[in-house]
Amino acid sequence: MGRPRNDPNRAATPERILATAELEFGAAPFAAVRLADIARGAGITRPSLLYHFDSKEALYEAVVRRAFSALSAALLEPLPRESSFAERVDALVDRYARFLAEHRWFARLLLREIVDDRGPGRQLLIELLEPILAMVERFLSKGARHLPTRAVVLNLGATTLVREASGELRGVLWGDLGAEADRALARSMFGLE
Repeated sequence: MGRPRNDPNRAATPERILATAELEFGAAPFAAVRLADIARGAGITRPSLLYHFDSKEALYEAVVRRAFSALSAALLEPLPRESSFAERVDALVDRYARFLAEHRWFARLLLREIVDDRGPGRQLLIELLEPILAMVERFLSKGARHLPTRAVVLNLGATTLVREASGELRGVLWGDLGAEADRALARSMFGLE
């Protein structure tokens, strides 16, 4: 059997692998995810997957790095020059909540890595999450010098993370609470209302 014909509407193989791997790693712990399942979901064989990513660890790292890069880009979207502190808080809260709502697999993966001290992404979290936290902290501390900004950011971030990672419990526990509630909580924690 020869190679399939190129379809200009079909994503490139590495992209299909990463997209499938995101969902698989989001759905189950690292040890439970099988490369054969990812390959099947991407429409290729396991040897073809290993041609692009030489191990499950390398694929996992690529997935996590790509997600953190996308999160960082979402948070760094420019704001109007003259935006107030309240507008900056709202924008960051909205961007983070929107990102996690659109990438629930990442919310589940991130929460699992935070809780499981044996996960393969532990070092990646230290490397990739801390700079984002520092960036957000610097951005917000310009308007809230009297608060422990990192503690506020972590509390707000954890609330949204758990909500978006909770799957079918989301509606039961949070109802229709979303970004509006996150903004209200952030404004309250920063003493803006």
